[in-house]
Amino acid sequence: MDTGISDAVYQDQILPHVSRTFALTIPQLPAELRISVTNAYLLCRIADTIEDEPALSPPETQAYMQRFVSVLAGRGDAESLARELETRLSDRTLPSERDLVRNLQRVMNVTSALSEAQRAAIHRCVELMCYGMPRFQSTASRNGLPRLTDLDDYATTWRGSWATCSPSCFANTRRSLPAAGPRCKACPCRSRKGCK
Repeated sequence: MDTGISDAVYQDQILPHVSRTFALTIPQLPAELRISVTNAYLLCRIADTIEDEPALSPPETQAYMQRFVSVLAGRGDAESLARELETRLSDRTLPSERDLVRNLQRVMNVTSALSEAQRAAIHRCVELMCYGMPRFQSTASRNGLPRLTDLDDYATTWRGSWATCSPSCFANTRRSLPAAGPRCKACPCRSRKGCK
């Protein structure tokens, strides 16, 4: 990505390269929401990149997740974490995900410009993911998770993280979002089981 652009523009430019579905919906949000929701998504994407990295053992994954949460809390250096983590990423990590990890400091710069409530919500969201993901990684095998209920719990880790983050990211907006349509209200996924 172009280093001569602002950190917020970097977020907008990297989003479609690291997301399939969120990249279609987030740009439709009002500007004041788009920045915080994009930021939250990208930080979650970095956590997911750490989790997905096959070159890291489960204990290493957990250690990187803990360091990432510390960086978000202001107790660590984003640039040094990004440099170290980038050297550990294998060829299985997509170039766009590698670029996002490399630019962790830029994403963190945007986070620091958000409201206190938004930063707290994003921190909690990422913290939940970084706690939950390694727990499932340690029980998974080439055959997948041991029980179907584990899939539900894994999906709830992602969804629960977003459910914690979203209301606080939206709280500082003056515009209201359109009401959910009939199809959305009737969605069986409202049971919070098995969908991401």
